Order: sequence, then structure tokens, then C-alpha cells
Amino acid sequence: MKIAIIDDEQICLNQIEEQVRNVCENNNLEHKIICYDSPAHIVDEEDFSAFDIVLLDIDMPGINGIELASEINKHRRSETI
Repeated sequence: MKIAIIDDEQICLNQIEEQVRNVCENNNLEHKIICYDSPAHIVDEEDFSAFDIVLLDIDMPGINGIELASEINKHRRSETI
């Protein structure tokens, strides 16, 4: 399972990553977590379909989480957000 976490606050990003990692490990789930401290970084990547789960902060500078979800949804063919 490939998981993206996007949050502009490093402390929150670290906490979410730790919680997600613990859940995956406690349930013996194979996983790869990629963290982004800026929504611009994931927008630059543009391969949104590579992620099984995307966790977004709502309140971020530039593009907020709602706008980013909409952008991601444009590039995903069969999945919905």
C-alpha cells in the first residue's frame, strides 16, 4: 500500500506518519509512506494514481486540501475521493 501524507506543519506531518505507520505495522500491512510538507510537491509529481491512500491537511498555504483533493481527483480514473 502506498500512502501520501500532505501537511505544511512538520509536527503534524510527523505525528500522522507515526500513527499511520503504527496501524500498518500492527496489522501486518505492507506499506510505503511518502510525506510532503507542501501541496506543491505532490502537484509537481502528478502521478496521483500511484497512491492507494492520500491524507490531506485542509488548511495549507497556496492550494488548500479541498482544492488539492479536487486536483488529484481529476487525475484518478476509477477511484473517488
